[in-house]
Amino acid sequence: MSKYFKTAITSSLGLGVILFYVSTLYYPGGSNWNKNSIGFDWRYNYITNLFNPIAINGEINGSVPWAIAAMFLLCVGFGLFFIDTAQKITTPSSSRIIKWGGTLSMLFAFLAVTPWHDLMVTISNVLVMLSLFYITVHLFKSKFLMLGILSSLCLGSIYLGSTMYYTQLWLEWLPVVQKTVFTLKIVLILSLTWGTTALR
Repeated sequence: MSKYFKTAITSSLGLGVILFYVSTLYYPGGSNWNKNSIGFDWRYNYITNLFNPIAINGEINGSVPWAIAAMFLLCVGFGLFFIDTAQKITTPSSSRIIKWGGTLSMLFAFLAVTPWHDLMVTISNVLVMLSLFYITVHLFKSKFLMLGILSSLCLGSIYLGSTMYYTQLWLEWLPVVQKTVFTLKIVLILSLTWGTTALR
């Protein structure tokens, strides 16, 4: 079963990343710092700008269908990752928390493309941080030091991004942090999917 999970997770994430990149090519322009900018600015645009029917510059946003398809595939890949990782953990209580916390977090993450974005992101972040915390603990218990450090960095970056968003501090750097979190999640998931078989 794990072999099929590996293939499904990798394929979902790979296609999701490609579609996200394609969606940026269809974003007409505008950011919170420059409403007249052209196209998607990787430094100043949020990923969530890709989901708005009207871009910040006032034009119809052609990136929306591509971004929603990408988000769906990524959430499927992330959800399968949590199920697969839960199966590797021998502690039943931790396994259940990772499985259900992780998969539910991806359901709420996908619903972030709706007008209830802020609420869905908040719920998703709480659940994903809980699941990642348990994964991190079991990585260190299983002597996967480097993966444990990578998971800790991922967990810390999610917390940092959430803090910046809700406190409105250093907002000019939040688009960069958001994309860093996204990259760390992908690297962590692929590393755990292909680099572990069992966790204590």
